[in-house]
Amino acid sequence: MVKITQPAVVEKPQCPDIMTGVKTIIFWVILIEITCSSVNGLLLSGNYKDFGNYKKEKTDDNFISDSFLTLIGSISAIANGGLRPIWALVYEKIGFRLVYTINLIIEFILIITM
Repeated sequence: MVKITQPAVVEKPQCPDIMTGVKTIIFWVILIEITCSSVNGLLLSGNYKDFGNYKKEKTDDNFISDSFLTLIGSISAIANGGLRPIWALVYEKIGFRLVYTINLIIEFILIITM
C-alpha cells in the first residue's frame, strides 16, 4: 500500500528573474569580489613560465630552467588541491564570509609584495 503525503512547501524564489537580480547591489558586490579574487591567480597560473623566463639583461644566466618551472607549477597545483579540504573545514566552523575575507586579505598581501 502506498502512503500519500502532502507535497513539500515550495518557497518563493528570492529573485524572480535575472534582470531583477542584476539590478541588486549584492550581485555587483559579489561579481567584483569574484573578479578581483580570481583574475590575478588565473593570470599568474597561465603565465608563470613567462614570469620565470623574464630576463632583465640580455644574458642567458637570468633564465630559469623548464624543469624548475614545471616543479613550481606542480607544487602549486598540489598545494591548491591539498588546502581545499582545510579551507572547507574552516568554512564549516566560521562561515563563508569570514573565510572569503581571509582569502582576499592573503591574496591582497601576496599581490602587493610581488
